[in-house]
Parts: sequence; C-alpha cells; structure tokens
Amino acid sequence: MDNTAAEVEPPEVRCWEIWRYQRSSLAKLAALTILVALVITVFTAFDAFHWLMVFSEWSHDNEAKGISAFIGIYILLTILLFPAALLTIVSGLLFGVLKGTLAVLVGASLGSTCAFLVGRYLLKEAVDRNITRRLQVFRALNTVIKRSAFRFTFLLRLSPVVPFNWLNYALSVTSVPFVKYVGATVLGMVPGAVLFVYLGSTLMSVVEVKEGKVQSDD
Repeated sequence: MDNTAAEVEPPEVRCWEIWRYQRSSLAKLAALTILVALVITVFTAFDAFHWLMVFSEWSHDNEAKGISAFIGIYILLTILLFPAALLTIVSGLLFGVLKGTLAVLVGASLGSTCAFLVGRYLLKEAVDRNITRRLQVFRALNTVIKRSAFRFTFLLRLSPVVPFNWLNYALSVTSVPFVKYVGATVLGMVPGAVLFVYLGSTLMSVVEVKEGKVQSDD
C-alpha cells in the first residue's frame, strides 16, 4: 500500500474564510467599546482621573522614570491578558499622542514577545489545549500560517476583533517563526496603537477643558 495515499492533505483555506470568522465576531468589538465606556464611567465616578493626573504630573517632572514605569506595567499586564486597548488609552491620557504611542509600541512589543515565549516554552500544553477546545478555526489558521507566516500574522494584528493579548498566546502554539512573529506584530500594532492613544489624548483634553470651566465658574 502506498504510504502517500494515507496522507491527508490539509484543507484549503483562503483569506476570506479567516475574515468571515472575524466578521462573525464583531460582537467582541462592540463589547470592547462598551467596556471602554464603562471604564471611563468608573474612572469618573471614583475620581480615578485625579490619580492619573497625579501620575501624569509626576512623570512630567520625571519623564524617563514615568515612561519606564508605564512600559514595565504594560509588559506585565500584557502577559496577564489585561485588555491592551485600555492600557493604550491610558498612555494617551498620560503622555499625549507622540510619547504615548512610543511608550505603547515599546511596552506592547516587549510584552507580546514575552507572552509568546511563555506560551511556546512554558505553557505550551495548556495554551494548546485551551485554544483547540475553544477556537474551531484554529487548525485552519495554523495551516494558513505555515504557508505565509508573516503576512497572516500581520493581518491578524490589524484585525480589531481579535484580542491583542490573547493572540500572543494563540500564535505561540502555531508554526510561526519567532522573528516573523515579532516583525509582523510590531508593524501590525501601529495603526491600533495610534488610534487608541489619540483617543486617550482626546479624553485628556476633555478633562482639562472641564477642569478649566470649573475653575472659571469659581
């Protein structure tokens, strides 16, 4: 019996199949939007913006220490699967668009790299078991990544419906090479980082205007 006959060819997977799955997950994007709104509401109710302003003023006087502290926190929370969008918005609140974006890119790059290495070498069995159970498209995704690792990793990073920190671990159990993972991740996160940092800086402007009005009324 011919051994080649027993081999099963992997299913043909096209780009539109991956994007169709992502479109079906638009509810995740809506949930993220609601979550951001709730966090802003909670921040306002508990005067959390005040403490952010305190840290912002301290980091303004100690810029290198402030940005370094934020990057360290970003790396740790990325590994712990804390929502990256919220951290990125906070970066805009604290540091503005330019410095906030740079801080996010450094923190997210290092954090996603650490998470990838943890998933690939320390928690591979646990990550693989949970992903294959919860994500039906995982095997098809891995097949696609084998054919064009950099391109599809980059496309996944651009997608707003794929959780950034979750994807770090998901990709760690695929065949994507480490160097291509890092390169595609850094490039793919730039648009989202700029968008959420800009949103955070806009919220800061709103807070400053509100405080100015309160002071003028006094």
